[in-house]
Amino acid sequence: MKKLFLLFLLIMVCLPSFADDEDKKSESLTVAFKDKSGSLIQESRFEVGKVGSIQFDVIIFTDILKGDKVGSLRITTSDSRYNYFGYLDSDEIDDCIQSLIYIRDNVLTTPIENEANYSQVAYKSRDRVGLGVTNYGKKWTPYINAHTWDKDSRNTYKAEDIDNIINFFKQSKELIKSKLQ
Repeated sequence: MKKLFLLFLLIMVCLPSFADDEDKKSESLTVAFKDKSGSLIQESRFEVGKVGSIQFDVIIFTDILKGDKVGSLRITTSDSRYNYFGYLDSDEIDDCIQSLIYIRDNVLTTPIENEANYSQVAYKSRDRVGLGVTNYGKKWTPYINAHTWDKDSRNTYKAEDIDNIINFFKQSKELIKSKLQ
């Protein structure tokens, strides 16, 4: 009976960690491409820009043996200890641009008049990159997460920097298009 109880206790302790790993699993086409086994992959990085501690880079992965290529926007956020990065597949960039424009034109300009203590407007990519705005009852604060499941990967930025970020997304889209031709 004691062994059965210890086995049950071990299972209960381990199960949440397995479930947590499932939440972190990427659905990104870029991540699947770069992580495929049996391939010789070249990674080329092109700097696009930076706002505060949020870095924007275009990454082109090339399967050297097959000649296949895939491009993405890699977003790197950082805190005082670590850098966190996540990928936006090239087909997700337009949705991010539209989301940021909507946030700029319709959310950041709207006074907070509701009675909620907390509100959020958010976009999440296949690789769990998140962007959006939050308010804690006083003002809207824009942010980018390299990983939505890791609160430490969230970096906020000034609302007036949103146009720079939109331009970085647009530049990234064009750079990926030119590098994949």
